[in-house]
Amino acid sequence: AGKNAKFKQLLVIGIGGSDLGARALQSIFEAKLKGVEILFLGDTPDPVELKRVCKQIDWKHCAINPVSKSGNTVEPLSTFFYTRKLLIKAVGKAKHAKHVFVTTQDQPSLFKELVDQHGYTLIPHPQTIGGRWTVLSIVGLFSAAASGIDTSLLKKGAQAFYLNAKKNKANPAMLHAALHYLGIQQGQSLGVLMPYGSNLESF
Repeated sequence: AGKNAKFKQLLVIGIGGSDLGARALQSIFEAKLKGVEILFLGDTPDPVELKRVCKQIDWKHCAINPVSKSGNTVEPLSTFFYTRKLLIKAVGKAKHAKHVFVTTQDQPSLFKELVDQHGYTLIPHPQTIGGRWTVLSIVGLFSAAASGIDTSLLKKGAQAFYLNAKKNKANPAMLHAALHYLGIQQGQSLGVLMPYGSNLESF
């Protein structure tokens, strides 16, 4: 979608990790985004939010990316059915399939059935990665690339951090886990991660 000039917007429809990771990337790299405008729906069934976001969409130049690992998640499915009606109204039933890119596992499900029935583009969701961990897989990187984020550089940075963490026992992730564990031992089960950069609020 990011390389296709006819798309000026990409609507990501997901919930939980399939939504939050992509949102965080958009927030973190906000100042550098020069690609397709990314919009989000599906994390809430709130009809006010649904209508607010849909009013911002130019359906003739918008692609839709429903995301569900199982392919049966109720919230993304219901939101997709609603937005698909608006898309079809704008571009026609015959052409609407070219605007839909479904991210789900390549196995039987309601979303996979829709892909097969209507000829939507399937973006295979990695089966071995849970939704909340998929931000650096195609799940999060599809919308990131469309918006102009250098996903190759992003992955190199993540790999460098991972390799450094393996070498050093006192890496930030390990330190956070140790402090959280010690807190639980003292009866403190709630931890707060407080980033002071506004771009890290979604993170």
